[in-house]
Amino acid sequence: MKEDSGGFEVLQTIAQVRNLLVRRLPRPSFEDIPALSVREAYLLHSLPEEKLVKISDIAQSRGISPSTLTGLLDRLEEKGYIARHRDTGDRRSVLIERKRHVEGMEMWKRRMEEEALKIFRTMDPKDVEHLRLGLSALAAALTEGEPVE
Repeated sequence: MKEDSGGFEVLQTIAQVRNLLVRRLPRPSFEDIPALSVREAYLLHSLPEEKLVKISDIAQSRGISPSTLTGLLDRLEEKGYIARHRDTGDRRSVLIERKRHVEGMEMWKRRMEEEALKIFRTMDPKDVEHLRLGLSALAAALTEGEPVE
């Protein structure tokens, strides 16, 4: 991208869209998922049940810095939602296991999907596909060259 090609305006639009989504999409309520912050709920939702996942993979796929991720995982571990394990093949690597099913998680996910469908149904399907491709390309550009733990 050239310097004068509107890069700053693109970043402003991304920030605006993010803020609008935060206001529009349903947040997990304490009735749905007791004792979890919004960030903890989003992270827990992204972890597969009954599967070990590397911390470095979580950080990369979620776009979270390792230090921020460590704090979130500490709180989820204290609340009994996850467990940490050392990778027997690589002692430097730590694996995360989601320990238990969270009852309200599916209801919250369903509400999120319903709201997202309402939004995308107002858009031309070609625009939705272009958006998906553009965001995927942006995510790839942002993660390119980052060190993998």
